[in-house]
This record gives sequence, structure tokens and C-alpha cells, in this order.
Amino acid sequence: MWDSYKFYPDFITKLKDGRLLVVEYKSGHLITNDDTKEKVNIGNLWASKSGNIFLLSSENLDGKNV
Repeated sequence: MWDSYKFYPDFITKLKDGRLLVVEYKSGHLITNDDTKEKVNIGNLWASKSGNIFLLSSENLDGKNV
């Protein structure tokens, strides 16, 4: 079980317009597990409430490569 009180994204950067970009990277074999789903839910909620950007990145997500 994943401890949902701790989420340490892989990359955080401040954009020129002042918003934060948070990136979580997952290898292809982890993209559908419960941990990843929970992190995506948290990231998307945070982004929608704050006006910042959350991105889940993977080695081959939706036919796109990192």
C-alpha cells in the first residue's frame, strides 16, 4: 500500500510565468500500477487547484517518447 501522505515528484521547476511544473516519471511497466494512479490523481488535483502544471512522463506514453 502506498503512503499517500508522501509524494516526492522527480522534477520541479519554476516557469518564466511563475507557475510550477511538476514532473513524475515512470517506466512503462509501472504506468498502470496503483502507486502511479494515485500520484496522477494527486498531481492533477494540485494542478487544477493551483493553476500550476503536473505532467506524468513515461518512456512510451500515448505513443510519445520522453
